[in-house]
Amino acid sequence: MSTSNGVVLVVRGLRGFLAGEEKRVAVGESLVLGRSRRAGLSTRRAKKLKARPDWQQVIGTAAFLTVSRRHTRIDHVAPGVIEITDLSSNGTYLDGKQIAKETVSDLKEKTHTLGIGAQERFELSLANGAPAAGDEGAGGAA
Repeated sequence: MSTSNGVVLVVRGLRGFLAGEEKRVAVGESLVLGRSRRAGLSTRRAKKLKARPDWQQVIGTAAFLTVSRRHTRIDHVAPGVIEITDLSSNGTYLDGKQIAKETVSDLKEKTHTLGIGAQERFELSLANGAPAAGDEGAGGAA
């Protein structure tokens, strides 16, 4: 993962199966959030899900299925500027407002909240420096 001016986007799970999980996205990279195992942040690969003894039943529930296989794509297009694209029929929410495609350019001033599915919520923020240990890149690029 390369960084431009040392700025990376941090996507951190706040609620849902991906709570506590984090990905860093360098300028020029993309991150797909969704249910597919191939998504960069995947509810199917979530540590919180796999820790449940009933995880195989959970993945068939209506609440779990509100996250599409490829639900949302985040492109880090310039330092501190991201484009969020809803790839689903279930909706993507930025700060509580449903969006189809949105450009966010004020991450240097404030964090934002992204919602997908019935319960998955993420904090979007910027950080300086290299990727987190064990984070080999965003994955799930489009």
